Amino acid sequence: MHSSGIDCESILTCDCSAVNPTDRLFLTLSCLENTTPPLNEQAPFTGVTESTMLTNGNDSESRKSFRTLSALVANRMTHTDKPIITLEDIAQRVGASRSTVCRALTGNGEISAATAARIKAVALEMGYNPVFHEAARRLVLRRQGKAVVNHTIAGVFPSYFQDTPLFLNIFQGVIDALATAGYVFMLAFADETDRRHVQFPTPPSFSRGEIDGLIAVSYYDFAPLIHDLRQNPGFATRPIVTFLNPTPGCSCVLSDEYLGGYQAIQHLLELGHRHILHSVIPETDHLVRRLAGCRQAMQDAGLDPAHYLHEFTIGIDWNKPYQATGPAHGITLPASVHPMILRLIGTLRAHPDITAYFVGNDFAAVVIWQALAQAGWRIPDDLSILGYDDCYPDELPGPRLPLSTIRMPRREMGRMAATLIMEILARQDDSAVPTTRQRIVETELVLRASTAPPGSTTPMS
Repeated sequence: MHSSGIDCESILTCDCSAVNPTDRLFLTLSCLENTTPPLNEQAPFTGVTESTMLTNGNDSESRKSFRTLSALVANRMTHTDKPIITLEDIAQRVGASRSTVCRALTGNGEISAATAARIKAVALEMGYNPVFHEAARRLVLRRQGKAVVNHTIAGVFPSYFQDTPLFLNIFQGVIDALATAGYVFMLAFADETDRRHVQFPTPPSFSRGEIDGLIAVSYYDFAPLIHDLRQNPGFATRPIVTFLNPTPGCSCVLSDEYLGGYQAIQHLLELGHRHILHSVIPETDHLVRRLAGCRQAMQDAGLDPAHYLHEFTIGIDWNKPYQATGPAHGITLPASVHPMILRLIGTLRAHPDITAYFVGNDFAAVVIWQALAQAGWRIPDDLSILGYDDCYPDELPGPRLPLSTIRMPRREMGRMAATLIMEILARQDDSAVPTTRQRIVETELVLRASTAPPGSTTPMS
């Protein structure tokens, strides 16, 4: 490309004399790629001659391309039944400069609210449609080394997210913020079959530069996915926001796991419990932060966590319990449930001094409550149970149990992630280093009826 700048609206409003032939050809192909409605090559063309469009009249391929562009412009005019309104038209009507009109319509630059409102009202009255100029605008921004904002965000969620309250609520929050701001959200599903790394076949839209940023949700390691996206020239340094666990090179929205662990143990200690069981799920970084909060609460109470805080390992299946559905109750429990319940019962009988159990998530807490009740334990008389995340598994059979828990503000986290990625886009250019930020939201203790001062730990039967 030879010229340093292009008057894009000249191309799309049939004034091509100021644009060199190479740029015109490139613009033509860009227009055709992003055109709606479909081309009607038979549409009449008015207002410009072929010689006006081509200074290099011997270039037959260019001539053919610009004939198609001519049909495109005529087709657009046919569909709207009126000429395409430009920024110059609006500027002339309101008596302002073209740059002032541009700032008012894009929201970029300092301009009074009253002036912006007046210009927008006139643009609406005149029928200005920025879609007609979008392809040219994108081309100019790319040539100037500036980021092109497509107002399209991709989301990578587990395939079972709609059955998991935690992920579903995050999704709802993301949609709340993006829809309000006029963004499109493109949803893709991650493959987590190896239970260690997230696999994600990158759609072509990433390579074409059509995706402004990515919001990724999973319990597992995003590093391989992030590496692949950073090597993709169409995406490269664009913002990525993850949840639950920090990922190098990405922004993240996290719940304060340290605070949640501290709140849980502090509550149980205030009730009079001393020996407390705590779930540990391997390969989950966020539980490491939660465990640190649990230990600190013990230490602040003058208790040695090595003696009073008992760790109980449960299977990684508990991180995504809703994947398999069964016809009976709409859900099939993870394969690790039955042997884990037997181990738990054995642990509680071998350590009668344990009077409370802080479980890793509400799903596991409810399943454990049901299993221990069948084995003869009275909750909370014999054992207090405290959950985490405040995502009650309504799909499970039986009455809803009054589970005390630590609440994660899941929908708020989704809104925060979407807002964060839009803030980064508003300030970031196509630099070599991605912009990364972190947001942490506080957890909240929610008291119901599953925790109480310690009583007898001896089963009724």
